[in-house]
Amino acid sequence: MLSTDRRVPWPGLLILLGVSLAYANSLQGVFVYDDFGTIVGNPHLESLWPLSWSMSAPPGSGSSGRPVVALSFALNYAFGEREVFGYHLVNVVLHALCALLLYGVLRRALQRLAAEREPALPPTLAATCASLLWAVHPLTSSALNHVTYRNEVLLALFFLACVYSALRGFAAAEAQRAGASRGWFAAAVACCALAMGCKEIAVGLPLVVLAVQVCVFGGGWLGALRRHAGLYAGLASTWLLLAWIVSTGDRGESVGAGAEGVRSLDYLRTQAGVLVHYLRLAFWPEPLVLDYRDWSIVRDWKTPLLPGLAVLVLFGLTLAALVRRRPLGAAAVAAFALLAPTSSFIPITGAVCAEHRLYLPLAAVVLVAGSAVVTLLVRLGVGGGRRSVILGVGTLLLGAALAGATVQRNADYRSGVAIWADTVEKRPNNSLAWTNYANALRVQERHAEAEEALRRSAELNPGNQKAWRNLGHLLRDRGDLRGAVEAYRGAVRARPDQGPLQLDLGNLLVQLGDWEEGLAAFDEALERGLPPEQQAQVAFQLATVRATAERAELRDGARALQLATWLVEQAPTPRHLDLLASAQAESGELAAAVRTAERAQAAARTAGRTLLVEALTPKLEAYRAGRPWRQAVR
Repeated sequence: MLSTDRRVPWPGLLILLGVSLAYANSLQGVFVYDDFGTIVGNPHLESLWPLSWSMSAPPGSGSSGRPVVALSFALNYAFGEREVFGYHLVNVVLHALCALLLYGVLRRALQRLAAEREPALPPTLAATCASLLWAVHPLTSSALNHVTYRNEVLLALFFLACVYSALRGFAAAEAQRAGASRGWFAAAVACCALAMGCKEIAVGLPLVVLAVQVCVFGGGWLGALRRHAGLYAGLASTWLLLAWIVSTGDRGESVGAGAEGVRSLDYLRTQAGVLVHYLRLAFWPEPLVLDYRDWSIVRDWKTPLLPGLAVLVLFGLTLAALVRRRPLGAAAVAAFALLAPTSSFIPITGAVCAEHRLYLPLAAVVLVAGSAVVTLLVRLGVGGGRRSVILGVGTLLLGAALAGATVQRNADYRSGVAIWADTVEKRPNNSLAWTNYANALRVQERHAEAEEALRRSAELNPGNQKAWRNLGHLLRDRGDLRGAVEAYRGAVRARPDQGPLQLDLGNLLVQLGDWEEGLAAFDEALERGLPPEQQAQVAFQLATVRATAERAELRDGARALQLATWLVEQAPTPRHLDLLASAQAESGELAAAVRTAERAQAAARTAGRTLLVEALTPKLEAYRAGRPWRQAVR
């Protein structure tokens, strides 16, 4: 066996070696999925000052409402801009620190428990085995390879740092070292506040600290609160910080009761199966999947009966362990506390199931499983020395197997095509995964394969407007304009309320010469809503045709006048005034058209726009002669 001489920090070295071997090839990964919104297209990374800027993020991105995570990305940018290697390197370093902190927490807790009774394993060995297996487990790979999920890693870092500080504070208080106790408790409160700034699921951390105190140091629940009232008041105060962060952050449309038509009860019923799936992956991490968007929402009570019963049994065992003040109860309650916010009543329809959520809860599973193995060896009469050898060797063998699986999983993130090909292979009915696979193929100019993938996506889910729109873009760029029109029509059918989709259709129809349907699509686009810059552009183009088209069936004086008046109200430029004059003339208001055209000409002259002044002259003459202005549409 390895020596436990404290002068040789073999546990830390072994853990760092395991992390290095398991995650060395993850440094070759690329940005994927949410990374493009969180990092690649995020302007908040580009300046550290003011902090109000660098600690915020675009609405709905992975770091929105998570100021500590946002700041970490801004620091990454400050040292390497958007070079992906640096982001992966930081994630791996943070993961290694989490593993070391987990070791510290377990070793401290086990040493305290060993003071009361002979342990089944030396605390250092037990803490090392559990921390190493957690560190190299493939289930942790999702939080590292998908850079956006750094929020899980940072949360784990400060969560464990909070518990470690609290353990040190409790021990110092027990030894009647008041100064040291206050210092460690202050550190625990600070780490708790930082955890709240990483992710909302930190809400249960103060309760976890209480459970750790009672289960490791003994005593009653109320007595624990009274003994360290200052600590718990400080921990509870971080809930105010979390409430402020949640109220000011924007997590997007996929979060909240009723999101995407999913009711709270639907989500709760669905999560029973999800939690059982998480537990299975903890023991058999295959297959691992980047995106579970095709996970079926459960809308009845029969389907979740068995998985729900399993979850209730586990929860009941956790409560029983807490009542009996068993140390594993604290670990189990930490896992439930971390999973409850995303696996209960609040729908998160963008990610009903997500492997990265098991990042830190996995440690509790490892602890419980390891404890069960040790208990079995004890009951089989295996002596203490032999137990240590069996557990040490078994951990090394199992750790090597898990690390190998992690290395293989990291390789799936070597390119966008690779990870999405892996996803659609494992979840062939995931429409969104096929869309993202097509996007990655298109980047590599594999257009035929991309078209096939997009058609498969639209077939699986006709309501996937992204698939239809991307198919339209692809066909348009390849010169298949008629095919692109049909794809854009599919996008409009999927989301008729989206103005940009109507605009895509209108532009292509106009390009093909189908002005009547194209103008109708422009009207719909304006009605449904467009970004301000697009809105003015489309309104100008539509009003121009409605006011001046040679073809009578395309003209609509009233609509042209409405749009031109709005444009002038927004910005009374010479071009907008010129358009208003044309609309007034088409509506029969020729005297008003003359006055507006004169005003437009004067403004153009003042602005030094000679060509526009000349272009307005024949129009003004036409209005004075009692004729509207006509021109061919182009």
